[in-house]
Amino acid sequence: MLKHNPNRTARMIGSDISPLWKPHESLLPIIREEPGKGFRHFLSKRDVIQFVHLLPEWNQLSQGLSSIVLAKGNKGEDGWYSGTQIGINAWERDTWRWVPPDYYIEHRSVFNRLDIECIKQGREYLCKFDSYTVKAFQLLHVFLHELGHHYDKITTRSRKEASRGEVYAEEYAHKYEEIIWRKYLVVTER
Repeated sequence: MLKHNPNRTARMIGSDISPLWKPHESLLPIIREEPGKGFRHFLSKRDVIQFVHLLPEWNQLSQGLSSIVLAKGNKGEDGWYSGTQIGINAWERDTWRWVPPDYYIEHRSVFNRLDIECIKQGREYLCKFDSYTVKAFQLLHVFLHELGHHYDKITTRSRKEASRGEVYAEEYAHKYEEIIWRKYLVVTER
């Protein structure tokens, strides 16, 4: 399960934003934090830019977002949504990842689509990501999951908070993954 930390504060600092950026443009500022000890950013700003251009209706979906953050790694947290920012956390330096059974079951369809081998060892699963599949998982699932929280917020009556929760964000990610999968394969190389 993607962990969502509702207490995470937005780390928008004026000096991190290009003075040329205008809210109506299709590209949000992308902030890259230091990944932290034991973590690495597999995604680049260019990867994120290329990906958001694949999303249908990105201009509408991005309304109310101030930036996308390539955030510091945090064990057990893939990404986050602060109400105005989407964060994609840095990945462990070792691409292979141990995941608990509930995480594996929840993400099995994504792992299968990306052809990620996962082997059950004891109670956990060892998922053998490589740099390509880390990027694909972070964009096609983590980013879309957090975008699902944002879409939840902007489509509620109050437009003040995301109220439909993790299940809604997961369903949103799966729906959009289906929509853009073929386009993603065309623009990325393995």
